[in-house]
Amino acid sequence: MRKKLTKILLTSTLLLSSFLGELNLARAATILTPTTDGYWSDLGVVNDQPSNYVGTAGDGSGFGAIRSALQFNLTGMTGQVKKATLRIFIQEVYDLDSLDGTKTTVTLYGSTDDDWTDNPNLDSFPMKPSDQTIGTVNDNQLTMGWKEFDVTAYVQNQANTNFIPSNPSDLAKIVSFALTGNETNAGHFFSFAASEDPTYRPQLVLEVGPAIPVVAKSPVVTSTTTWEDVTSTSGLVITPNSAETETITHYKINGITGGTLSKQDGTRINDNDFITSADGASGLRFLPNEEANSPAGDPFTFNVYASKDAAGTGLSIAAPAAITVYEVNDAPRAENDTLISIPEDSVERVIPFSDLLANDRQGPSNENGQSLTIKSIGNPTGGAVRMEGATVLFTPSPNYSGTASFSYTIEDNGTTRGGADPLTDQATVNFTVTTQPDSPSVTKAVTNRDTLTSNGLVITRNAADGAEVTHFKITGITGGTVYKNDGTTPIANGDFITVSEGEAGLKFMPAANMYGATGFGFLVQASQGTDGTKLSSEVTALIEVIQPQTVTSVQVSPTTSTVFKGGTQQFSAIVEVLAGAEQTVTWASNYGKVTVDANGLVSVASDAAAGEYTITATSTFDGSKRGSATITVPNRAPVAQHDYYNTYWNTPLQIEAVDGVLKNDQDADGDELRVELVDDSTLQGQVTLTEEGSFQYRPSEMLHGGVDQFTYHIFDGQAYSSPATVSIFVYDTLSVDKQVRGKPTETVDVPIRLTSAGNVAGLQFDLDFNSNYVSLASIAAGGLLTGIDEDRIVTGDVYGSYDYYTLKNGKTRVIVTNLDNTPIGGEAGILLHAKLQLKDHSVYSHLSEGYEIPIQIGNIVLADRNENELSPWFESIDGSIQLELDQEDPTIDYALYGDPSERSVRVDVYADGTGSELVKLHVVKGWVSDADSFPSTGTVDILEDASFHIVENTTYTVYAEDEVGKKIVQRIHVMADADFSKVVDVTDWVAAINYVLERVTPSKAQRMVVDMNGDKQLNVIDPVIIANIIMAGGYENYYART
Repeated sequence: MRKKLTKILLTSTLLLSSFLGELNLARAATILTPTTDGYWSDLGVVNDQPSNYVGTAGDGSGFGAIRSALQFNLTGMTGQVKKATLRIFIQEVYDLDSLDGTKTTVTLYGSTDDDWTDNPNLDSFPMKPSDQTIGTVNDNQLTMGWKEFDVTAYVQNQANTNFIPSNPSDLAKIVSFALTGNETNAGHFFSFAASEDPTYRPQLVLEVGPAIPVVAKSPVVTSTTTWEDVTSTSGLVITPNSAETETITHYKINGITGGTLSKQDGTRINDNDFITSADGASGLRFLPNEEANSPAGDPFTFNVYASKDAAGTGLSIAAPAAITVYEVNDAPRAENDTLISIPEDSVERVIPFSDLLANDRQGPSNENGQSLTIKSIGNPTGGAVRMEGATVLFTPSPNYSGTASFSYTIEDNGTTRGGADPLTDQATVNFTVTTQPDSPSVTKAVTNRDTLTSNGLVITRNAADGAEVTHFKITGITGGTVYKNDGTTPIANGDFITVSEGEAGLKFMPAANMYGATGFGFLVQASQGTDGTKLSSEVTALIEVIQPQTVTSVQVSPTTSTVFKGGTQQFSAIVEVLAGAEQTVTWASNYGKVTVDANGLVSVASDAAAGEYTITATSTFDGSKRGSATITVPNRAPVAQHDYYNTYWNTPLQIEAVDGVLKNDQDADGDELRVELVDDSTLQGQVTLTEEGSFQYRPSEMLHGGVDQFTYHIFDGQAYSSPATVSIFVYDTLSVDKQVRGKPTETVDVPIRLTSAGNVAGLQFDLDFNSNYVSLASIAAGGLLTGIDEDRIVTGDVYGSYDYYTLKNGKTRVIVTNLDNTPIGGEAGILLHAKLQLKDHSVYSHLSEGYEIPIQIGNIVLADRNENELSPWFESIDGSIQLELDQEDPTIDYALYGDPSERSVRVDVYADGTGSELVKLHVVKGWVSDADSFPSTGTVDILEDASFHIVENTTYTVYAEDEVGKKIVQRIHVMADADFSKVVDVTDWVAAINYVLERVTPSKAQRMVVDMNGDKQLNVIDPVIIANIIMAGGYENYYART
């Protein structure tokens, strides 16, 4: 049901003075109550209850979202609203659901739907979507009691600023408000007193002042554009506002900014001047301040006020003028430059662009952000000028002095109205080229090593100079000493000499032992005086120091060698020369039996005497330089072989020299041999032995079968052989050789000999030996069974067969048949060869060198072809194997050869197992103290080549091990010159130094060796002396120097 509109009475301040005091109002106020109010929900509108509601009712209530609205009528109000306050009295706040985390809120809107007459049922809430929010109260501010909203701006807007009496139905005097709450969560709403509540009804409290006089509307000013520093020619036309109701006769001008304003006729307009409306309609003119423009951020404007007269009656609000000033690029300003002076004939002068641009300007200050560059150069005076990169290069003309200059053009990167508009300017660069001496000339000098120059080094002034050059400055002396012409007065670095002293020529002494085409000389500068301020550029005095062709030494390699008779040895000559002297030599030997050919090949005659011989190599360039080598021709002792002969019982044996004991003896040197009896103490018979090797033997009548022996040796004039045994077998015997020697692990051939009258048809015997020491490998037929004797000569048809088998460890039975009774030759024949295998070295470790392992014959049974037993007539002879245990360590010797082509020292290693074969021969870089410390990895195996190369100045260690397990190390340390042509073995010296430093306790002999200063003390001076001896290449060289 529509609420009945009620006429609102204007209530004076007297009626509500107490209430206004409660509002703390500072002036008289007018209080209005609503002409109508109500609330709207899903159930419709309610506008006749004492309460209005805002928010959302609980679920199931049917209300849904609830909104309220109020409307006030301001008709009859006069004056200006200064402040407006809307007050509502909150009766109750409902938060039915405390678990959803929300509270009751209210938002106040200024409603523009003022005409509620078109909605007689008020079934539509009076608020438009575009209505503005005035304020919101959240949950912690919404409490019971009065709640105020400041609605001044909204009321002023609705009342059109001034209340003007008019028709009461004038909607411009209606003010409406809408209130909404939390419409999302149900159960949150509040109630406030409605207009039906006489005590707490809503209130609109107004503070009203006097009315504002009627003023003109703001005029219209057209915009204009112009260029920097140019007066505008259009725009700036001023006309009244189209809504203007007043008569406008003048315009007030103020706030002129960024330039000068004038009328169309040029009359200047100042701030606060009034112009006629006719002047405004004709358009004004604007001249920007100098160099100012809009892109630079400079402001340009002025304000225009409409007025009813020239006194400012009804003055309107200001209308600003819009002025745009386009930038116009100004030319840069190049300033002349004066640079520091440079000396005459200076090198090319480098002038950075930045130095020339430093005093140039881009134009006015508002163009300081522009960049300048040098566009071109020209007009040079006193030289040539060019640009390269960001520099100017000026090259003075030769011998020019005075003022030099050139011009340059700069260019900016300015714009005009946003487009590129580069401009240029030109300036001049000036500087002085001071007079300077020109470079003098110096003649070259050539001298020999360690010799004062005798020519050249004459210094002459440059032809462009005159008497102003009085001296020469000498610097940069290199490789020697400079003297004045007298050769005795030295000149130091930085000294000045007079022109006359320079023209006389200087002298130069090279540093000792130095020579070459470079590395010698000094620098010369012409000078005006001696203060060093006027110097020419430097010139170099060239000096060549020549090394005369010289042979410094001749060395023969190897320096020592052993050459056997009948042998040869190649020697080489190492000739150290300077300056390309010839390196050829002449070889010579003063011995007829030891000769050397032109190529250094030494030949030793087969009949040369043993001893030491010297050969020489003499330089063909300098006969005073020669080297030599010592050749040792050793005598090799002769070798005597054992001999075997046969004879019958009681039958003398005559052996001529041709078949004598010398027939199988040897002498490697081919010397004439002489036989001498050594021992016949065990001989049962008698023997007569000659020097030629023939002998006569008469057996003892008591010797019916067996072997008779004596020993002899041979003499080659210098050495004796080892003794050899002559065995004479007297028929009939079966024997095992005693002359057999063997090494551990070897298979030894032990001959079994049969000496008989030729009537043996078959035989059987047992071969017995110690199986702990040897084992039987096999038995092979000898010459008696094959018809081939020891000299491989077929002796006849004596074929037979044999067999053998083992009875027990160390005993083998042998059976031989079918000998056909063939006569046996003049020597004892070999029936069988017993191949016996020796054990490993460890088996014999407790035995001594030469121990004999017995090989015995037993249980002999012999028969002739008539089956007659011959055993009683035969004598059996046991034999043995003599052990060669090799208890000596291997030996290592070596020879050194410089190898310039490989830049190394070749080491030939001569290792000897001293009775056993070598199984290892290795080398490693570094010092190894003993054989047990020799590393197992990182070594080089040289067993096959027995040679290696040294390429570093350090110690190398050679390791040798023989098949017995004996081992030894040999350390080798050599020093070589730069081209490896000279090699010095310093191994002993290195060891000696170690002794001196007490790394090893020296023996008496070693102590004598290292006591080089002869004071019989080991002290710190000894290593120093030893080092000097090493560097000198030996004690003799060191002694010669000291």
